[in-house]
Amino acid sequence: VVIHKTANNEGSNIATDSAARLPRYRFAYRNEVYIAKKEKGSRILYQGAKILYHSARVLIKAPDHKLERLGIIWSGSREGLTFDPRVEKAQ
Repeated sequence: VVIHKTANNEGSNIATDSAARLPRYRFAYRNEVYIAKKEKGSRILYQGAKILYHSARVLIKAPDHKLERLGIIWSGSREGLTFDPRVEKAQ
């Protein structure tokens, strides 16, 4: 069960989000790489392009914490390569 506690349901942007919210992005990148790895094919290429795009966006638009933001993108993505969650089926 996942509960997302947000004030609104808007898209997220690691390049412009506040520094206090940055740690949660690691899980987003980890999960997206994990899903891309499972789906294979063009999804892997898409995710790779997305990681590069988000990295460029951080370099160009982030007001602060650029290295931290880049580190989160890349470390979360790396984690997704070996992430293997235990999935339990709902009863």
